[in-house]
Amino acid sequence: LQYNDVFKAGQTIEGSITILGVYPSQDAVMLDQQKETELEKGREIVELERYLKEQKVEGYVKTKSGIFIKMDTPGAGAKADSGMSVTVNYTGTLKSGTKFDSNVDTAFGHVGPMDFVVGVGGVIAGWDEAFPYFNKGGKGKIYIPAMLGYGANPQGEKLPAFSDLVFDVEVLDVKAPAKPEELSAGKPSH
Repeated sequence: LQYNDVFKAGQTIEGSITILGVYPSQDAVMLDQQKETELEKGREIVELERYLKEQKVEGYVKTKSGIFIKMDTPGAGAKADSGMSVTVNYTGTLKSGTKFDSNVDTAFGHVGPMDFVVGVGGVIAGWDEAFPYFNKGGKGKIYIPAMLGYGANPQGEKLPAFSDLVFDVEVLDVKAPAKPEELSAGKPSH
């Protein structure tokens, strides 16, 4: 249980519950959850686009799912397509500018380039969709709505639930994966 300063041991909570609806099946529950997830993602995309306008970010590309990519340097090497192994440097922040992770900042304890295979679910969905816009040598910012990042799942104190994410990224290398097992590697903590 989390600490709170409202409730004390032994207290009684009284109230009432109003049933707003009843689902006829588990499939109906799942369908409703999917619908709510899509509605939330839509709200997040609108808010993220509003944020970009407020910050006077121009020249970005909006992907099919609602990720925004501001390319600073397109790069001239191989394209980071789905199935390709990429090596990247990154710094992740919230829209407020608060850093939550980085592989170039010693404060996060894991300095060094990160490798992953694009498009196989080894990273957050926003990365899998955004990196094919980059080539080797590419640098830019990726703005990811929460539902294409970690959604309702907080990732420690610095990354609360429903956080839109901003990543400064640099693609150091793009190549075919060395081994087939790389395609099924687990998700890194990004």
